Amino acid sequence: MKAIQSIAVFATLALVNAQTPSNFSDVSPNPLDVQLNPTNITLSPGQLVSQNDVQDSPSLALSNSSNVNYVAFMIDPTSRSGTYLQWLQPNLIADTTGKLTVDTTATGASSAVGATYDAPDPPTDDYAHEYVILLYQQPANWAIPRSYSSINPPPQTRKRIGFVMADFQQAAGLDAPVGANYFRVFNGSPQATSSLSAVPTDSGAPATASGTLATTTGSSTSAPSASSSSGANTAALRFNQSPSQAGLMAVLLGLILV
Repeated sequence: MKAIQSIAVFATLALVNAQTPSNFSDVSPNPLDVQLNPTNITLSPGQLVSQNDVQDSPSLALSNSSNVNYVAFMIDPTSRSGTYLQWLQPNLIADTTGKLTVDTTATGASSAVGATYDAPDPPTDDYAHEYVILLYQQPANWAIPRSYSSINPPPQTRKRIGFVMADFQQAAGLDAPVGANYFRVFNGSPQATSSLSAVPTDSGAPATASGTLATTTGSSTSAPSASSSSGANTAALRFNQSPSQAGLMAVLLGLILV
């Protein structure tokens, strides 16, 4: 009986870990359905895609959504200069299918503007950057804290650099995220994408697993990134030193065999 309970626990942990990079602390047990635009790719967690696939803000949906307001964030926690805020979209409302759309007239809507979508543009031939999308329930009449007024909206790109999600979540009175997903973008030649090299350990960014770019039909042979924390981003991102998804699955297999 204990073995069965342990299997259930570890299976849940593996699912939670799959929605965000393995060393990312802001996790949610709920998968966030993401369609990348303009190429209409239905995102699998950790999928490697091209810059052309993410030029427009993604379409989001939450299968177990409630009749409340939501706020979405997209960040690049792998930026060499510090976590970068790509997108902050308040006032999202779910329809009966769970699809989220902006409604500034909904009951309890926020007057916050947020940060317009800034399409991923990692340095050429750099490692594959990871872009994490997080969805939170938005409190009624929610406001962005005064200390973060520089991102509402950000007047300059540099105002988006060094955004610490954990700190903002606490300052803004947000509970744990209710949905999450992430993708990876590599800006380089097609030949290089077939075997992405690991990031140097002194670069301040996590190593990147190999993968193959998705096509516009949504197919991909890549797996979620097996990243490890290092350098300057460690403190800024509040990395967890928890077992990786692969480690959890290995334990789960061991329990099954017992």
